[in-house]
Amino acid sequence: MRDFPVSSEISLDLAIERIKDICNNYLRAEKIAEKLKRSPDDVVTIVFQRLPIALHKRLFDGILSNAGEYRKEIDPNGGEVLFGPPRNEFKGTEPENIAQMLTGNIATLTPNSFAPVDVAARFYQRFVYIHPFHDGNGRIARLIVEIYLLYHHFQIDFEHLRKTTRWLKQLNYCHRK
Repeated sequence: MRDFPVSSEISLDLAIERIKDICNNYLRAEKIAEKLKRSPDDVVTIVFQRLPIALHKRLFDGILSNAGEYRKEIDPNGGEVLFGPPRNEFKGTEPENIAQMLTGNIATLTPNSFAPVDVAARFYQRFVYIHPFHDGNGRIARLIVEIYLLYHHFQIDFEHLRKTTRWLKQLNYCHRK
């Protein structure tokens, strides 16, 4: 754990504010989606390309020393991360390939998709598999999916998915392919 890129201790007040901020982000997803609906398609595309870093920075600024930064080769362990139950079964994309892989994945989040639910599920799986950050990948992916689906007039119940083991089993099955 000593290699985990965490900033020095923060005050209890700041920690409480960060927790409130994380909770409120799900409420803001609807507002962001509404603003995007009134934006030209090219702006929507640019916003989705910039969301991962912006959201990570917003959620972890003052908590993680690398808030808003993708993993790098100069990070501990060469930027390598292992993740997934039950015992770190999966390895994230090599740091030097993160930006390219993520750009391609985010490009699937098109404003005019005919199958946004399918696109969102595939995006989520790939984002988590790429694992661009040391921490917060699932949270960032869920928030982006939430915004994308709201943009397309769909809503997802991640709490329900979390309670069922089928979602995680399916996700891990896709990671193994």
